[in-house]
Amino acid sequence: MKIEAYEVGQVEHENFTHIESDWKPYIHQALIYDYWDKAEGFLVTTKTGSGKTISASYPIVSKGESAFLVYPTNALIDDQVSSIQQMLKEFKYNFYYYNPNEEYDNVKANNAEVILIKIDSDSLTKYQKENRFSNKGKALNYLVSTNKPTLLLTNPDTLFLILALRYSQGMEIWGHLSRFDTLVIDEFHLYGGIELAHILFMIEYSKEIGFFEKFVLLSATPDSEIKELLDSILEIKTINPDCDIDREIVSQRKVAFPIELTPSLIYRGKDVVSKALKIVKNKIRIEHITDLYCENCNEDYVPLVVIFNSVINAIRFEDRLAKIIDRDKMGIFRGLSDRSIRSFKNKLIVIGTSAIEVGIDFKCDYLIFEAGDKASFMQRFGRIGRHASGETYLLCSHNVYQTLKEEEQLSRNQFEHLINQLYSKVDARPWFAKTFSGVFAVYALTQRLVKLVTGDRNTIEEVNNEVKETANEILTSYVEKIGAKREYKRLQLMLKRLKKHKFEAFEWMTTYMKNMSFRSSLVNLEVFDVIEEERREGKGSYNADLKTVLARGKNLSYDVKENKVTLAGYESKYKDIEVFINLYNFSYGSYNLLSNFSDTFSIECDGQYSPLTNKLLENDHIFTIVPQWVLQYVDWRILTFKCLQGLIAFDETALLLSEVYEKYK
Repeated sequence: MKIEAYEVGQVEHENFTHIESDWKPYIHQALIYDYWDKAEGFLVTTKTGSGKTISASYPIVSKGESAFLVYPTNALIDDQVSSIQQMLKEFKYNFYYYNPNEEYDNVKANNAEVILIKIDSDSLTKYQKENRFSNKGKALNYLVSTNKPTLLLTNPDTLFLILALRYSQGMEIWGHLSRFDTLVIDEFHLYGGIELAHILFMIEYSKEIGFFEKFVLLSATPDSEIKELLDSILEIKTINPDCDIDREIVSQRKVAFPIELTPSLIYRGKDVVSKALKIVKNKIRIEHITDLYCENCNEDYVPLVVIFNSVINAIRFEDRLAKIIDRDKMGIFRGLSDRSIRSFKNKLIVIGTSAIEVGIDFKCDYLIFEAGDKASFMQRFGRIGRHASGETYLLCSHNVYQTLKEEEQLSRNQFEHLINQLYSKVDARPWFAKTFSGVFAVYALTQRLVKLVTGDRNTIEEVNNEVKETANEILTSYVEKIGAKREYKRLQLMLKRLKKHKFEAFEWMTTYMKNMSFRSSLVNLEVFDVIEEERREGKGSYNADLKTVLARGKNLSYDVKENKVTLAGYESKYKDIEVFINLYNFSYGSYNLLSNFSDTFSIECDGQYSPLTNKLLENDHIFTIVPQWVLQYVDWRILTFKCLQGLIAFDETALLLSEVYEKYK
């Protein structure tokens, strides 16, 4: 099956001063510039490799503005730092990148037209130590206080912490945020469920509080229901390369090259790793990619990329491939590994999972991949064909295989439409934002803000009352806009009862608000992996989520005194994990506090008590239980455990699981 090349029109534009005299902006780049001062928000939908960075960044710097640019992963932040620096060079801007690994250069910063800053947890720690600040809050306050036009690149977790005033100096930081004109959110289609609810409210809150005046959302595969939610809170103008433009299209440029796609059937119960290895050995051949590697002596080139849904399968594939080629010829982009090993430079084969979907631009000739939803499909498929034609093998189920096998040739738009149909059952659950739990999640964010402001001894009562009133007004307006007014009234009634009668049944709300995070607050473990240490000396330590360690970890041990988890790699099959909790009088989908059952709570793996039970009991958590039949509506984004009563989930995941149950019961 052949997927045709994709071209985008270019136009003449007097406001794009590029280092190359014959350079022309794409239609969507010109459109967003022309409408910049006429719209409150933009949804820019373009395919991978069609200049989204310039679309969002060039209007900001050319007009001397400052912006927060939010990316879903730190890897993508690093990639975009390089892309934006390249853009600034091409458009003749004198800029200064405040690199956390280097000493701050006052001279360069003062002479620069634009300041570029990366902020995440690690870089903030470095800034803090370099400048001898007593905490991260003071370091962050220092970084946002410059009066130069600034592009601040960060992740949604950090933005969440700033808006929730989780950092010290929070009010001072807020004072500096008013000079940031624009909030840019890249890869917007990757947010779903509670993350989507959080980010939608963060947009609304930022707008109403006066932090940002403009919002730019970049998305390769927009969802129509998400678009409706956005339209309810922003005056959104959708921009894509197919929009009409009042400028002459002077040329067409190829942004995606032709791809030959071969669907490869994975029978139910069959091993996807064996199938991928067979393709490498018999169809692509190691000898061939070795020759390609020798012919293309470029550090941005890798002959073959293989992407799995499962981290464990990626590890198994790597270990089996290590019998054929040296391990140092394999690039690794997956979890359950030290982040420092992630590299594709000078590699024969790159093996990855979702970690490879965004933030990595390289040239490759071959791609083998599987996907679980339409967003991940298009992200992974976008890894090939960006610089030249290529071949890809899709590891897929029977219905996908049969449909694709019947097609001979499709345009890019036809192909994307077909993929949207084939993977339509797995959505981003945008409906969650309108549910009771979705409303409660954003209510919790506003209460966190109010509590921190009113808890500051330096703020006067008048300010405290104003903060409470403003937060309530914004929340009320938000729920009305998205159509969740009834659920908000229900929440208010529950809260009144809680305050008046101090019902224990509502104590879960207080606990949730105390522990809430942007993604999930479930336990993440510091692990020492003996096998990973053998694979890569000195790289055996990393972070892993509790369920993965429980379900797959070999020879697992936990030293309570040292607070250290040790294991010897991972099993290829799941262990039988079951949560035990004495819960009799309960309703499916209701919320409970784990601390109320700590004496009877335990986790068992293959019938044996797990010492990691203690890790979950270190802090209090909320949980919900739903019937076993809900499993058919659960995917990898909802982290559940089996229990006698059905399925159990904790914290943010509990909110989503409860609403999935309510939706389908």
